[in-house]
Amino acid sequence: MSFANRPAAKFRPRLTVAMVAFALVDVAGLLLFAVGFAYLVRGPGVFFPDFPAGVGSAISLTAVGLALVFWAATRMVRQVVRQSTSDQTTADTSTPDRP
Repeated sequence: MSFANRPAAKFRPRLTVAMVAFALVDVAGLLLFAVGFAYLVRGPGVFFPDFPAGVGSAISLTAVGLALVFWAATRMVRQVVRQSTSDQTTADTSTPDRP
């Protein structure tokens, strides 16, 4: 069976407090990345007049922003994988075996 002909999966991830927290960290990382990168590309004063103070802080903002985005994204994926495996095990144990 080819990939295109597979039946659709019935798993839908649930929104948890941890997922919301990781999403907020992801948004904060994107904001830091955008501010730092905008300073590097367009110069000072793109978003805020005196922030970041120089090229060094812009580079560090960009790096910290990317690290936060990567960290939060991997944690969100980990949460979804945990939910899918726990749903599969409960679905496997709830259906009786047919002889």
